[in-house]
Amino acid sequence: MQESGRDIVLAPLPYLQAKAHMLAFVAALLVPLALLFFFSERGRPIRVLGWAYLVFLTEMMLLHGKMYYVAPVYPMMFAAGAVWVEAATEGNRWMWIKPALAVAIIAVSGIYLPTILPILSVPHFLAYEHKLGIEQQKFEHMPPGVLPQLYADMFGWEAIAQRVAAFDHTLSPEEQRKTAIFANNYGDAGAIDFFGPNYGLPKAIGGHQNYWI
Repeated sequence: MQESGRDIVLAPLPYLQAKAHMLAFVAALLVPLALLFFFSERGRPIRVLGWAYLVFLTEMMLLHGKMYYVAPVYPMMFAAGAVWVEAATEGNRWMWIKPALAVAIIAVSGIYLPTILPILSVPHFLAYEHKLGIEQQKFEHMPPGVLPQLYADMFGWEAIAQRVAAFDHTLSPEEQRKTAIFANNYGDAGAIDFFGPNYGLPKAIGGHQNYWI
């Protein structure tokens, strides 16, 4: 792991390991099987999809993109991998692999589900994570908190809009009409844009990513 600015930068092998972790390991087995399908004779008509995945993955590693940037492509890879498994096990003694793989994916996904969706309260989530020894990945150089970053980032956005609105409402109507809300990053700006209308706030402006436009 190398340090470069805000984001954690991973070498290619740790990057691939992090992706397997993101996919809950068992489902990640379908990815190389998908490549076998794309580069087989049966996959020739849609082989460009296999190349697209490899080019995109390589590009993200070279540009030090966060490993979840590639996430939207995996439904396609899962489908292609499943087609390869179906063809390889049809009508032979390896047919048991299909239900075994499906059960394994469902079971592991069920274990990881509370770390992906906020279905548990914070105390129950922390107890669950501690009991199972689940250590979530870090994406940025930030001091460790009680909650992992992706979970912690689900909290506090409306409070930001409320604090800004409380100050905005201390201004006179004339001042409010010519006052802009400048946000340092897209998260803060998004909080103002999403929750702000409930508190009479205008859209935010900022210089981060697309907000510079």
